[in-house]
Amino acid sequence: MKVLMIGNGFDLAHGLETKYTDFLKFVEQFNRVYDINERDSDFYLRSGNFMQFLVSLFRDNSIESRHIIKEFRQITLENIWVNHFNEVLDVKKNIGENWIDFEKEIERVIGWMEKSISTCKSFMDIVNLYEREHVTVAFLTDLNIEIEKFEFTKSSNTEELEKRLIKKYLNDLDNLIRALEIYFTLYVYSQIRENFNDDIISLKLGENDAIISFNYTDTYNKIYKNNLIAPENIHFIHGNAVLHNNGNNNMVVGIDETLEGDEINKNLKYVGFKKYFQRIVKDVDASYTNLFKLSEDEYNEKIEVFVFGHSLDKTDSDIIRRIFTAKNSIVTVFSHDHDAQKQQVANLISIIGKDELLNSTYRSEPKIRFRIQKKEVN
Repeated sequence: MKVLMIGNGFDLAHGLETKYTDFLKFVEQFNRVYDINERDSDFYLRSGNFMQFLVSLFRDNSIESRHIIKEFRQITLENIWVNHFNEVLDVKKNIGENWIDFEKEIERVIGWMEKSISTCKSFMDIVNLYEREHVTVAFLTDLNIEIEKFEFTKSSNTEELEKRLIKKYLNDLDNLIRALEIYFTLYVYSQIRENFNDDIISLKLGENDAIISFNYTDTYNKIYKNNLIAPENIHFIHGNAVLHNNGNNNMVVGIDETLEGDEINKNLKYVGFKKYFQRIVKDVDASYTNLFKLSEDEYNEKIEVFVFGHSLDKTDSDIIRRIFTAKNSIVTVFSHDHDAQKQQVANLISIIGKDELLNSTYRSEPKIRFRIQKKEVN
């Protein structure tokens, strides 16, 4: 059996705008078009990567388009995370464009809040904490609004304010996730073309093979229609974007555990931001684990795993470790270039250890192989 394990590099290799920075640019241009349309129903803008799509969307008078436009406007206009990332990208030009960088920035903000706000004795202490941690104007402004919005009595304390902030940030994160879902299913899917990658074609995947996808998109089956994989064999580790989800969004966007020791099980105020919690409450598919055997005495069907467009970063360490160390897996890792390959090897060492990696690569029949991917997309 063959398994294709893909990350965002798979979508990028097929010409899709699926970086988080692409999404932020789309949000910016969407709201610009929205404001112009409110003032002038016969508008037209000539600049911007997304303008042709957006103009078409705003000129579509169907009920569905009106509903999507209204919803997207509501969940993005004053979203704390959208505002924060726009500001961060303006100040820190080298923050990185990968989803790992995106989640690490959320983790940075939530991490210091989780460990520090409980030590504050007054609202001013919290304001000073925000300023000391170099939080963006977006968060500082929102904090002051929350303080001024309510008539806190003398009995009010920092814990009450912290609860309000957590609720606001979680709500805006949920809205951000829904906005991403709309972006992927409405815009990104509209841009898919039959661009075939030679490395993927050479795998000759069939209906009974499988995909382990760390993406929210179902790009493979939308492009490789002559080599379709059965829907039940596509495992979306972080959930799957669906435009009409009836309120059941199962996309996971969050952070790793930031606490240590007993605090992990005791301090649960920020647990909603954490990916392991989201996977549980959103009932994300974990049936892929049935493919990989952890001991020699289990049924030992060999699984050929092909990794494409995944950095092997430690944020997915539990899944990567299970796949790469399974007794029945043989793994080929495709790398974008030699620099990417070096980083993937380094990341893998941090996950499975030097000895495990050496034992898996330096032998007559390697368990783990590395290959530079072909650049051509036909």
